[in-house]
Formats: sequence, C-alpha cells, structure tokens
Amino acid sequence: MKKILTFLRSIFLQSLLATVAFYSWYEAQEIGNKELTDNGTYLKELPNGDYESVGTSVAVSTGYIGGSLAMGLICSVCIIMIVWIEVNKKPQS
Repeated sequence: MKKILTFLRSIFLQSLLATVAFYSWYEAQEIGNKELTDNGTYLKELPNGDYESVGTSVAVSTGYIGGSLAMGLICSVCIIMIVWIEVNKKPQS
C-alpha cells in the first residue's frame, strides 16, 4: 500500500512540475518577444499647431530579457526535477 501511495504522489508531483515547466516555457517566449524602444525624441507642439521633433537626452531601449531568462531557468529546474524523481523511483542495486 505504501508503494502505491508513493508512486501516486510522485506521478502527481511530476504532473505538477510538468505543468509549471510548460507554463514558464510559454511565458519565457512571450516575455522574450516584448521590447520597449524609443529613439530619444518627442513631438513638441508649436504655437501655429504644427509639431516638431525635439531630441531628448536619453534614448530608451529596454527589453524583458531578465524575466525571460528567469522563466527559462524555472522551466529547466522543473524538467531536471522530473528526471530526478524518475531516477530515484527505480530500486538501486
């Protein structure tokens, strides 16, 4: 009976880890494709109603690479844990 419960707990844990791994892999792709860029200009309205492009002192170029990398690491750890659980299920000789 104890072996059956241990087996079911490991299957449940592996399923949970697989779900987290898939979700984090999907989010890593979504976050990795996002990027915010601005070329350091803005449109200034002139008194006659026209607009003029004026430079700023800062050019912004930022991505969400850190978040994507973190989600990828979470996915990798989940996959490694699934393999580790499966290896430890087998009786050692």
